[in-house]
Amino acid sequence: MQNMKSVVKVVLLCSLAWCSPSLSAQHPDFQLSVSSAIKVSGVNTPISVSITLKNISAHDLSFATIVEDKQAEMNFVVKVRKQDGGSANESAYYQSLKRDRAAVSKQEVTLKPGEELVQIAIVTKLFDMKEPGRYVISAQRAKSDREGLRTLSSNDLVIELTP
Repeated sequence: MQNMKSVVKVVLLCSLAWCSPSLSAQHPDFQLSVSSAIKVSGVNTPISVSITLKNISAHDLSFATIVEDKQAEMNFVVKVRKQDGGSANESAYYQSLKRDRAAVSKQEVTLKPGEELVQIAIVTKLFDMKEPGRYVISAQRAKSDREGLRTLSSNDLVIELTP
C-alpha cells in the first residue's frame, strides 16, 4: 500500500510538471543575448552593446516592436549592475524613456525560424557608469503567448571600466 501511494505521488507530480507553464518557459521560442566587442574600456568611454533577439522555433513568430527607432532601449529592458552587487543608477534619459515607452506606436514584426533582430544600446547613455570596476549588463523582453506574459532574460555580459 505504501508503494502504491509513492507511485501515485510520483505520477501526480510528473503530471503537474508536464502541464506547468514554467516548464515550457524553459524552452522559449526566442533567444535573447547581449554581446560587445569591448571587454575592457576607460571610464569616460561610451560603451555599446548589441542585443539580439533570435527566433529559435520551427515557425514564424510575430511581436510588437518600435522599428522606426533602432535604439535597443526602446524595445528591451536593459539592466546594469556592479559586479560587487551594487546597482548602477539609471540616467534621467532612461527613466523618462521607460515612463513614456508605452505611448510610442509599435508595429508587428515577424521573424522566420533562425532570423534575428539586432539592435544597439549605448549603456553609458542609460546608466551612470563613471566609477571604475566591473559591470554586469543584461537585457529582458516581455513575451506574450498562449500561456500568458513571461519575461525572457539574456546572458550576463561583464565589462570592466578602468580609470
